[in-house]
Amino acid sequence: MSLETQGTGCPFGFGAQAGTDTGAAPAGAGHAPSSAPAATHGATHHGYEPFQMKNPFPAYAALRAEEPVMYDERIDLFVVTRYDIKAVFDDWETFSSGNAQAPVRKRGPQATQIMNEGGFTAYSGLSARIHPEHTRIRGIVQKAFTPRRFKVLEPFIRQNVADRLDAMIARGQDTATHHGEIVKDLAYEVPTITILTPLGEDLAKLDDYKRWSDSRAAMTWGDLSDEEQIPHAHNLVEYWQACLALVAKAHAEGGDNLIADLVTAQKDGAEISDHEIASVAYSLLFAGHETTTTLISNALHLLAADAAVWAQLVEDPKKIPGAIDEVLRYSGSA
Repeated sequence: MSLETQGTGCPFGFGAQAGTDTGAAPAGAGHAPSSAPAATHGATHHGYEPFQMKNPFPAYAALRAEEPVMYDERIDLFVVTRYDIKAVFDDWETFSSGNAQAPVRKRGPQATQIMNEGGFTAYSGLSARIHPEHTRIRGIVQKAFTPRRFKVLEPFIRQNVADRLDAMIARGQDTATHHGEIVKDLAYEVPTITILTPLGEDLAKLDDYKRWSDSRAAMTWGDLSDEEQIPHAHNLVEYWQACLALVAKAHAEGGDNLIADLVTAQKDGAEISDHEIASVAYSLLFAGHETTTTLISNALHLLAADAAVWAQLVEDPKKIPGAIDEVLRYSGSA
């Protein structure tokens, strides 16, 4: 959460200069501290560990109860855990998303050199852009990224899921294996195929995109040493070059896919550059599958631990959309 305006104290009246929680944004919301506030509660941070997210829920509960807006000096960011977050989302002029894709841990000199020499200039398709740039690009992308495009793919997606489930069940019945692996057999590939197809990318590159996406996540939100960053830096250069290649291919060959549609829009006068189209691809080819892989995994993990809820969904499949929404609320994919 980046704070662009200047003032004094915590922007919500919590943290180092604590106020009271009234259920709405307290007086003073929208004012950033003139300098980073001192860390609170010593080194405990209520158990919150920004780089260890295997089970953050006890820390979330403690933060909501004791310090719903906490400045974490380890990452130089505020952590907001209550409904006050809505005030952040509603006020883009104060709370900028401009640093949303900035590495939490600064890139080391070796990784920086590799990425500079490799021509890596990607940053964000939309999530880290602000008005008016965000508004301009989003308006153009929305016209191409339509429900119709995915509606056409729906039969293919359903068949792909059914085929992979059948194969997993067959492996579970095989005396040599006796098991299927839901993440490997379903959650890993299905979302990636689903996003590669409408963007016009070769499905043979599925493992490459998974590898590149792992590196993007590690380099953006991970706590890597300078040495650990090096292979990921090479992967990000490959990833960005693949996105640029998609745009070049769309210019040369056209096609029935999102990237080709954006190139066509550009030729018809839409104000979007090749770099911006490649940046949209860079974002979608990451967020378009990683979040769904995590959603499938989280949903099955939670349902496997609650047989009663699982039974309700089996008995009444109409409850499934509400269950998915609840999984997203309780254990977010992003």
